Amino acid sequence: MTRGTPGQTVLGDRDCHGLPARWHRDTLRSSGGLAARLLTAMIIGFGALVWAPSLFTHPGEHMVWAGNAINPALMGAAWVVADSWPLPT
Repeated sequence: MTRGTPGQTVLGDRDCHGLPARWHRDTLRSSGGLAARLLTAMIIGFGALVWAPSLFTHPGEHMVWAGNAINPALMGAAWVVADSWPLPT
């Protein structure tokens, strides 16, 4: 029993209002690490398939060099998030 007026029973997260929040918490706990790892893989693939070839086809464009500089920064940030997320047991 949690807070409330005397004689009133408040169920807390056992009532219908706590179900969506509990479902969301459990879903994030189990699949958030996987999503972060997949994001890292997606950024690595994007850099390998889009930015790296354009570096050889258009070496004089500054946008290509900027994309090749920004992509490892995004990759590192996604990797840090993925590494800090606990794996589901």
